[in-house]
Amino acid sequence: MNSKNGEMPSITLAASPNIEQAELVRPNRRRLLKQMAAGAAGVGAFAFMSSAAMAETAADNAVEATAGANGYGAKLTAGLAPLMLVPGAATITGAHQAGELYVDAAGSLWYCYTSGTPGSWKQLAGVGAAPNINFLAQPLRLVTTLNPSNPIPTATSRDFTLAGLPAGVKGVAGNVTAYNATTPGGAQLLGTGSLRVFAQNGSGGNTSTLAWFNQKLPINHFQSAVSATAGITIQLVSETTGSAHVTLDIVAYFM
Repeated sequence: MNSKNGEMPSITLAASPNIEQAELVRPNRRRLLKQMAAGAAGVGAFAFMSSAAMAETAADNAVEATAGANGYGAKLTAGLAPLMLVPGAATITGAHQAGELYVDAAGSLWYCYTSGTPGSWKQLAGVGAAPNINFLAQPLRLVTTLNPSNPIPTATSRDFTLAGLPAGVKGVAGNVTAYNATTPGGAQLLGTGSLRVFAQNGSGGNTSTLAWFNQKLPINHFQSAVSATAGITIQLVSETTGSAHVTLDIVAYFM
């Protein structure tokens, strides 16, 4: 460290695996004046391009970046991950502003959409987050008992695995149709009956996904959760003819 003619001394840091060079113009202020490159094997430094000075504020922000009209507030590039948010407490407390992101102790990601104490938050990812719906390019018949003919007897449950859906699927939406099991193709009238669709290893409760009374090809829209292995259960609660064929045509799934 050298000082001549009353000039403020400067400190120059030698190159390191994660920091090429940094110069502290004012040791009592945090300023990022030069680009720092990230290490290839871990979380290194980061680069900010800004048209405004970057320094600590009254709120003690570590780094503030304000981009020009056509730039980004921050653009991060790294070999391991562009950004890491360190998990905090299990519960969000204190005053927050709209636009904040928070990772709780369980690793779930939250977004603040209304400022306040603690403000209003929406969970974006993690256990318990609302699933996202994905529509198929075309409907798929994922369950059928028609071909080969294998109708479901009344008061009987049968499990099916929904093949062709991505791993981790949480639920499906589509149409369920019942067919007469005593005539070719199931085209004739059914008697009186109902069925339930629910996740495999779960329970349909006292519900009815589809019900009919002397009807030909009863059909209804349905939504149902699936098991961890994309399993679904169809329970034929009753049918006066003794059994019925069932098809499930899927138009969307939830992740």
